[in-house]
Amino acid sequence: MQFNNMKTFTGIEYMAIDIANHFGLDKKPFEYRIQWVKDNLHQLEDLQDQVDEDPILYAKAVMAFRRALNGEEVGHMPSLDAVCSGIQIMSAITGCQKGAYITGLIDPDQRMDAYKFITDTLNVILKQKGIQDINVARKDAKDAIMPCTYGSQAKPKEYFGEGQVLEAFYMACHKEAKGTFELLQILRNTWQRGALAHTWQLPDGFVAQVKVMQKVETRVHIAEMFNYNMTIESKVNQGSDRGVSNVANVIHSIDAFLLRELIRRCNYNKNMTRKVYHIIKDYLLSNEKPQPLTDEELKYYFNLANQHGIVSVVVIPHITSENVDQLHRGYLADLLALLEVMLSYEPFMVTTVHDAFCALPNNCNVLRHWYREILAELADSDVLEYIIKQVTHNKDYKFHKHSTNLSSKIRKSNYAIC
Repeated sequence: MQFNNMKTFTGIEYMAIDIANHFGLDKKPFEYRIQWVKDNLHQLEDLQDQVDEDPILYAKAVMAFRRALNGEEVGHMPSLDAVCSGIQIMSAITGCQKGAYITGLIDPDQRMDAYKFITDTLNVILKQKGIQDINVARKDAKDAIMPCTYGSQAKPKEYFGEGQVLEAFYMACHKEAKGTFELLQILRNTWQRGALAHTWQLPDGFVAQVKVMQKVETRVHIAEMFNYNMTIESKVNQGSDRGVSNVANVIHSIDAFLLRELIRRCNYNKNMTRKVYHIIKDYLLSNEKPQPLTDEELKYYFNLANQHGIVSVVVIPHITSENVDQLHRGYLADLLALLEVMLSYEPFMVTTVHDAFCALPNNCNVLRHWYREILAELADSDVLEYIIKQVTHNKDYKFHKHSTNLSSKIRKSNYAIC
């Protein structure tokens, strides 16, 4: 399999990267992490006491590494985390190159840290405003940025008050990740007053339906208990004039699509995929005339691809030699290119925990390839525009991206997940 200039590593090197990550060196370049393990090979076990967050996971990674060095098959799955996944995805779908840069989607040689970029910019702005006695720590800024990214206005106020520091915080956010923080307001404005639910469909056909739930307090009088009065709090499906949950729900739904699509492309059905690959290839090489699109399942997935501007391999089980001629040749050519890459490696299992992706060490190169490739496809897509059209019921809505060439830069990156 060709990885298009992506840095690749051996399985044992990915196990070393995993050790370094658990030690707290995940912000360093891959080569630094590998070399750190080599330099400390004689004392890796002794360093466990210096691990702050996950000493048990560090010890597990070291034990697996030792066994692998002895030639044992250990089944250990290193974990690779997305870099500030919320800002990363929002930057990709808005075409924001600045946000993509600080989340590792552009520069191929640096492991980025969006929270540090925003924190440093915040402290510069504070100094420019003449506020010399405040120097915000990355941890505090991160604790405000993460919920703010998904629509919270309360958390930033909790950390920075309502004065100049809060103003500087938002200035820093917009300067370093303009697409993300402009999108916040766009998604806030998608709230439908009085709606009982907000519903939209993802490129693979998954339907997100989020009910609007309101807290309701009911006073209950219980005569049998000495005329006792009590208040019961419950949630009911009831419309609201305002809400901010569309921000988080839309972005999380796109994140979930990315996860599902990545798993499909990694852990595919080999026999079915090979069969469909040859069906498509034979048809494209033939002179057969296209037929009307009458197959309901094909029509469903083909329309999804047109509306979202992205091809999902979820369609594979529905293509046969009898109906392949109903699909547009351009669509089939795009799908064939995906299947060809998939068939260049053996299928493998991927496990996920939020924005962390785990696979056996020898499969981590492929895992990294598909993560950045799907983000590149999202950058080229109309996923955001179509979701907003669905939520707002405004068929004429247009979203204008900050740039139209972000995907080519994403495909050169090395640190989208690391």
